[in-house]
Amino acid sequence: MNTIKRNTIFKPLLVSIVLVFLVGCATYPLNMNKAEWEALTSSQQLQAREQQALLDQARAEQRAAEARAREQEIEKERIAWEVRRQEARYGDHLQCVISDVQLRNGDNWQRIHPFALDLLIGERADINLDEFRDDRRSRSHRAQAQFDGQTLSLCSSAHGLDCVRVLGNFSDYHRGFEQAFNQPNWLKGSARCQFVPKRR
Repeated sequence: MNTIKRNTIFKPLLVSIVLVFLVGCATYPLNMNKAEWEALTSSQQLQAREQQALLDQARAEQRAAEARAREQEIEKERIAWEVRRQEARYGDHLQCVISDVQLRNGDNWQRIHPFALDLLIGERADINLDEFRDDRRSRSHRAQAQFDGQTLSLCSSAHGLDCVRVLGNFSDYHRGFEQAFNQPNWLKGSARCQFVPKRR
């Protein structure tokens, strides 16, 4: 019986607390404060809600248009790089195989699946460093790769806080060469790189 009474008292109290919390957190249309909102008639409140709905819809449409524009710009850039890749002079187009890769994880080194790079001079490419445990991918890390004509750079971010670099001259890349790299705080492994033969 006492339990029933406590529940009967507790539930209305809980509802009241929730309502007070919701009212305290309530937001009103058109950036009005509580006093401004309560000073409106019911008809004016309805108009304000309708105006706010129109503003919300316009903002949503603007965000969607901006997202489409970004996608179009990315696709335009991708096509431009593809055209450059087709027309690249010998020495402007590099391919590499990155193997024996390990990623720093605290005090340990975690095995990363080998991957390939296909870069033009000046191109910045996003890459995935895929961790493997028990021969299965467990986690993926984002990184960036870039080639300036002599140096291949692999960096943990666009800001280049942690980077490894493979340096070679024209003759090295012409014949193809392999070079080990080791950034103690981030990544180690081996890169084999060679210029892509000119298409006939």
